[in-house]
Amino acid sequence: MLLLSIEHAQTIRTSKAQKNARTKSPVESVSLSDAPRNFLEAMGCLCSRTAEVWDGHIPIAPGVTCEQAREFLQQPMNWAAIQDKPESTVTKHDDGSWDLCFPGGDVFTVYDEAVTGTAEAGDLTLYYRGNLKISPGSMDFAQNYEFIEGAEGSGITIRRHVYDLKVAGCIACVAGCCMGTMMPGSLKKENASIVRLLKEQAAKVAA
Repeated sequence: MLLLSIEHAQTIRTSKAQKNARTKSPVESVSLSDAPRNFLEAMGCLCSRTAEVWDGHIPIAPGVTCEQAREFLQQPMNWAAIQDKPESTVTKHDDGSWDLCFPGGDVFTVYDEAVTGTAEAGDLTLYYRGNLKISPGSMDFAQNYEFIEGAEGSGITIRRHVYDLKVAGCIACVAGCCMGTMMPGSLKKENASIVRLLKEQAAKVAA
């Protein structure tokens, strides 16, 4: 999801620059950034919320436990690897939140996180609530992960649920109503990266 948002933000930046170049005139126009904030929010409020984004399962090959998979997804720098942006940096805050800062200036902040369950009971979960800040606006959403033990020797399954998407700022006016339907493709890329990185981690442990 982060990869899609960043790529889409770059597209919006380019489109806005091209539009400004075509419409340049001696009379300076009023920028949306000069408008009252509540006016901008009102423009996007009707189409910038998506209740359900994606709910599916990620099969993980044998060699990775539920605890290891959850711990992997709790590490901020692992999300930089999932996005294939290893040069990103992480800032952790006293309240437990953390920022993942991408090279282009976009920032993903996780401000709410919870872990529940035990491996013995088979109900391990991980919950995130985060906000991706990009130059045209921001995207706020929740993610819930369930880690399911398979039959002996068959590996585990991660159920990933992405929901309650809220798009704000100029991006809400441009793509707020379709962002939720665009995200599943990006999430599949992230899921593939998660599978690959967990497999690599398991191989290192076994070596």
